[in-house]
Amino acid sequence: MAPSSSDVGFLASSIFLILSIFSNFCTGSTNEPTEFSKSLSRGWNDKIHWQTLSQGLDLAAKLDKPAMVIIHKTWCSACKSLKRDFAKNAEIQEMSQHFVMVNTQDDEEPKEDKYAPDGSYIPRILFVDGSSNVRVQHYNEDGNKKYRYFYSSAREVITSMRKVITTWRHDSYEEGIDDGEGQIYDEL
Repeated sequence: MAPSSSDVGFLASSIFLILSIFSNFCTGSTNEPTEFSKSLSRGWNDKIHWQTLSQGLDLAAKLDKPAMVIIHKTWCSACKSLKRDFAKNAEIQEMSQHFVMVNTQDDEEPKEDKYAPDGSYIPRILFVDGSSNVRVQHYNEDGNKKYRYFYSSAREVITSMRKVITTWRHDSYEEGIDDGEGQIYDEL
């Protein structure tokens, strides 16, 4: 006895649903951040999908996306000021979809020198590729030249995020980095 068209439709819908759930689970992409991701927000915006540093770097490599790493301390007044401005900014929230967002706080600050390219001041925002290379060419161009990765406003963060979004593939091409399958991008 052959299955009816409604049985085939139900089976196809079920398979699609299972594959969608599995795909979202594997890529870490869902419409809403998980409770774990929200706990990593720490007031920087609960609607952003936050990762730990190690998870974020793994995900950046897997998804071929830049990681945006925020390094801050709970006691820092400049960090608190930036956090307030950052958290309420809808444009940052929207653009965060183009990044793997990493939030490091207090003792989670990475110890490697590469995460302090011009000093260990806070807050710092760094853009890191999937090979854990800090892309030093992406910094706060409107800020103090002695502290290139220090941001004091959402506007400054947005400017850098826009630049990273529009130049990331071009940067990879310039540096000879491919997409993992031998494809080198020569256009934005």
